[in-house]
Amino acid sequence: MSMKKFTLTAAGDMLIQRRIPDGYEGLSELADFIGQGDASFFNLESTINDGSGWGNQYNGGSYLRADPSVLDDAKKYGFNMMSFANNHSMDFCHWGLVQTIQAADASGIVHAGCGMSLEKAAAPAYLDLPQGRVALIAATSTMEAPAMAGSQSRYFIGRPGVNALRHDEMYELPPDLLNTVQMLADTTHINAWDDVYRREGYLPALPEGHVALGKHLMFRQGEKVRRVSSANEQDMLRIERAIYEAQFQSDYIAVSIHSHEQPNTNKECPDDFLVEFCHRCIDAGADVVIGHGPHLLRPIEIYKGKPIFYSLGDVDMSESTNSIHGIPREVMIAAAEYALKENRAGRCIPNSQVESYIKAKRGWK
Repeated sequence: MSMKKFTLTAAGDMLIQRRIPDGYEGLSELADFIGQGDASFFNLESTINDGSGWGNQYNGGSYLRADPSVLDDAKKYGFNMMSFANNHSMDFCHWGLVQTIQAADASGIVHAGCGMSLEKAAAPAYLDLPQGRVALIAATSTMEAPAMAGSQSRYFIGRPGVNALRHDEMYELPPDLLNTVQMLADTTHINAWDDVYRREGYLPALPEGHVALGKHLMFRQGEKVRRVSSANEQDMLRIERAIYEAQFQSDYIAVSIHSHEQPNTNKECPDDFLVEFCHRCIDAGADVVIGHGPHLLRPIEIYKGKPIFYSLGDVDMSESTNSIHGIPREVMIAAAEYALKENRAGRCIPNSQVESYIKAKRGWK
């Protein structure tokens, strides 16, 4: 189906903890800007609950909670689509997530990425516009393992949680360094538990030429030292199936991904598995991929004629000073203008350069 011309406005994370008072400096200007979009997206990085849930042992770095009325403020901004699949989704355990889902349903804002089962968390959500239908599929790679939603079966109901994008890490080493790692594993017995489980058949055998160092470090032989990360194939196929479904039910497909991971000490660069994920989403039929998570801008890439925003920073951090005269620095359109103007789409652009451009563009000092 072909969709009539429409405008998509996309923002990054909204860590909103309190109401936004009427007349708040910069709100009307920002709302006017966001309101230019027919479909306007943000990531809600907070739970919406009444405090009756338990604080999770595994929180997203802090416990984020807000009253359902903050979603009225999100609509006041002009937003009508959101994800809340992120590292804070389970700050208040399953009951906190269930209350967030209920509040999102009641708000009327189209939402995706969390659900009462894995199937519901992974399912596309749809926004109907006069110009056509927009699908939203959302996932997160940054989370604790218990946050992942569970599938329903004939034996038990599904488990509430997030639509997870897990990833695998591997380190390649020349033969002499790999032998050193093997010696370290053998002398420290760091793999003793897993070695027993492998012998007893509870864990699969390691692939030929691979060396484990504990539960989270895996090495294999290579020509030089390098780190390799890849998207989990099971999760990737589930998300690709959702995109395939959306192609038959909508005119435009947006994919949201929350990802803090980075390949090195440069926080502005997306991890390799994230690049793989975004490319595969476009290959599967998505029209745009909207990234967020690290609270700063990351590269913009045009892949096969379609935009990938690896991170759009923040649109609201309730107690934060991360704004310029009340307007968030990470105004997506200004960053996109800068990347395209400088012909640097797909490369890491230092935040200082982006901020200077936005200030000059909007006449800020």
